[in-house]
Amino acid sequence: MKTVWKVISNNWGLKLLAVILAIIFWMIVVNINDPQTTKQFTAEVTVENEDVITDMGKVYEVLNDSNICVFTVTAPRSVVEQLNSSDFTVTADMGQIEGLSLVPIEVTANRYANQISITKTTQNMQVSVENAETKQFVIEAGTTGTPADGYAVGTVSVSPNVITVTGAESIVSEISTVKATISVEGMSENIKDKISPVFYDEDGKEISSDSLTLSRDTVTVKAKIVDQTSVPISFEPEGTPADGYEVTSVLCSPETIAVQGDDSVLSELGEIVLPSTLLDVTDAKKDKSVEVDITDYLPDGVTLTDDADKTVTIAVTIEKVASKTYSVSTENLSVKNLGDGLESAFKKDTVKITIMGNSEDLKDLSADEITGSVDASDLGEGTYKLSISLSLDEDKYTVDGLPTVSITITSESSTEQEDSSDTDAETDTDTESESDSDETDSSE
Repeated sequence: MKTVWKVISNNWGLKLLAVILAIIFWMIVVNINDPQTTKQFTAEVTVENEDVITDMGKVYEVLNDSNICVFTVTAPRSVVEQLNSSDFTVTADMGQIEGLSLVPIEVTANRYANQISITKTTQNMQVSVENAETKQFVIEAGTTGTPADGYAVGTVSVSPNVITVTGAESIVSEISTVKATISVEGMSENIKDKISPVFYDEDGKEISSDSLTLSRDTVTVKAKIVDQTSVPISFEPEGTPADGYEVTSVLCSPETIAVQGDDSVLSELGEIVLPSTLLDVTDAKKDKSVEVDITDYLPDGVTLTDDADKTVTIAVTIEKVASKTYSVSTENLSVKNLGDGLESAFKKDTVKITIMGNSEDLKDLSADEITGSVDASDLGEGTYKLSISLSLDEDKYTVDGLPTVSITITSESSTEQEDSSDTDAETDTDTESESDSDETDSSE
């Protein structure tokens, strides 16, 4: 026993030195074979105890992407090579917030914790804290794109149509409208889809919802696709202008309008007739116009393709009636219903006829273009003054008064006898002339 102890206790200083040197040599050998090395990692910060902020009636926003932590790990190469970002837990405890602006970041290793050291480049998560606001908004349903030819967008609906938004007061207060828009490009049948609402300020600029808490992420938007067609608009004014004046034109602007609805309804819609009571021209001496909302006069089941087209302007042009007197050849007049064995002849070669109308139209009308007729029904031989029935464009011209013409009706036999008497008289005259000539010749 003493011998063993003597062996151990003798030269104990040398023996201790040997142990220390052995450890040093071992560390040198290990460091040569598996040296210390460093590697940089990035990981997203997990926020803990957020209720510390929300319980204060406030919300926070991370600034400058500081919720991404950059840190460096030092460890033996064999360890570092096995590590990745998921081997670390990166947290920011809102309970440790400093000055409502900085939250310390903690990085812990999930393995090899006793073999590595961690150096943080990102020390704190920067936040902005402000009062929270919760507000409800009505969602507006809309569409983008153009349906297939011959089709239009009918009703568009969204369900649910209300969304609750919670976020920073400065952001929520900027929200003016919320829209959910579905594409109808090339569609010829009804469509529905899940759509994420989009937020806009009063200038129509989109507001990001990344920092907002929404009662729902998507809503259902339905768009009905209906048939479309264009139909003309017609109108006739009520009343009659003042004496000596006339309506020369009635214009609707636009003249046609695009409407939509079920095919069964549109197929029977030939035109949209506006009531004459919309514009009264009684005793009018100048142009009149009125604007109407045509949606008030569309049939049931028919709507405008574009609500911007709902205003229609009706313009009525009223002009003073002009007149012109024409000398119309009686050759342009025919005799109707002349009895058998009778014939007729006008007393004069021309007849004066006064016609009223638009000055430009009267300018374009010549006497040669004016034709008409008289009715000789039940008339025998004699001279008569008959009314002339003119053939004119009644939309342009009006006859002033009741023009008449004198006509003589004779029997065809009487005419033949007169012609024979005239012939005999001419023969006697010729004979006498010849006799006188012979007598003259003889005397010579």
